[in-house]
Amino acid sequence: MSGEDTPTTALPERTYLLVRSCRQIPLNDQVVGIGWDDVNFSDFPDAEILLKQMWDDGWETGSNTNTIRRFCGLSKGDLVVVPWWGTIAIGEAVGEATYNSRFSGMMGANQQRVRFPIDYEGNVSMIARTDLSEALQRRLKIKRTVADLWEFSDEIEKHFTAIDSGKRASYILDIESKQAELLESFKSQLLQNIQSGKTGLQTGGLGMESLIAELLRCDGFEVTHLSKQHFGSGIADADLKASKTNSLRTDEFLIQVKHHGGRTDDHGIKQLIAINESDFPDYSQHQLVFVTSGSLDREEQTLAAKHDIITKDGSELIDWILDALPQLDRRIQAQLGILNVPHIHS
Repeated sequence: MSGEDTPTTALPERTYLLVRSCRQIPLNDQVVGIGWDDVNFSDFPDAEILLKQMWDDGWETGSNTNTIRRFCGLSKGDLVVVPWWGTIAIGEAVGEATYNSRFSGMMGANQQRVRFPIDYEGNVSMIARTDLSEALQRRLKIKRTVADLWEFSDEIEKHFTAIDSGKRASYILDIESKQAELLESFKSQLLQNIQSGKTGLQTGGLGMESLIAELLRCDGFEVTHLSKQHFGSGIADADLKASKTNSLRTDEFLIQVKHHGGRTDDHGIKQLIAINESDFPDYSQHQLVFVTSGSLDREEQTLAAKHDIITKDGSELIDWILDALPQLDRRIQAQLGILNVPHIHS
């Protein structure tokens, strides 16, 4: 058997993680970054000491506790998979945590150094999602910022070995580079159209609410639209209730949706906080989610994080739409102005 045909297997001492790095951080910077920008993770020797300090300071990390543990626990040699539009990058952790205030307010100041293999043009080597197994492609759709990928370790090792040894065809890289450019342009135009109302969606907040409901259904959730009086006459409010049950557990969410063209203030987040602070026992175990087509400033992101509220801004909404496209109803795609036409690269 030649060296090229030698199978690659997982290394038992390695951790294999999905990391949804801040998209404003170029991969060529050789780092991955996540949020909690008001806390400098690198000031703490380990995750448990960091988490204790955050809890003492009033942070409610909730379902994000393991995200913080995994990110802070990255060690030298661990492999990191970073989704990037229609591709992924795989890098080897250096084992050095850093904090870059330049990305504060972008959910990317807390960083880990990663060695990404470089292609023949000096850019990070990318792998098309279509080159991955169907199971790994599905796993990459998980909405967590950091997630364990050990069950795909052999596949990840195979791809990392290939790109690290430079055994990928330059033509394929050209195609993937062009695809990334087209996707970036597509995302920018789609976000602009949604924010400005240049779509066929129902006007006002109802169109956005229906779009989010469809995206949730694509992810396998059962969705219920809640009336404006569902939580009474106070400030407490949510637009959608979503649940998904498997043999092990039931995931339940309350989602508040805002259709904004620019900056989104904290009103919608405070509406969700009021649900937790009021007497609604039926929803005490629901994860709260705030989705806006606009942008969220650092203050709003911090407020949401302190109350364990998941946020999705306009750019993250576009990523969600892209992930759901294969399952998204053609009628909804048409309302968004999305054409399903093959493109030839010349």
